[in-house]
Amino acid sequence: MAVLTVAVLVALVTMTPPGLALLTRIVNGAQGAVTVSGLRNVWSGPLRVGRVAVRDPDGEWLTIDDIALDLHRWALLFGRLDAQTL
Repeated sequence: MAVLTVAVLVALVTMTPPGLALLTRIVNGAQGAVTVSGLRNVWSGPLRVGRVAVRDPDGEWLTIDDIALDLHRWALLFGRLDAQTL
């Protein structure tokens, strides 16, 4: 029951602009080696990511813009990424 409650709360929070901003900060982490921005459709339809950038001490070396992922979101709760299309 507790897991379901937490899942519902996370779903509700991430449906708001401040919740999406918080989720983006969590995904980015403290290191900043991978930066994710522009998250949309977190819980419905294809997950959209505006930009993913990867950097090292020499600077940014990979950027991917306008990503759409058709994925099974529940797999993320178990630490798996199960995407049907990218």
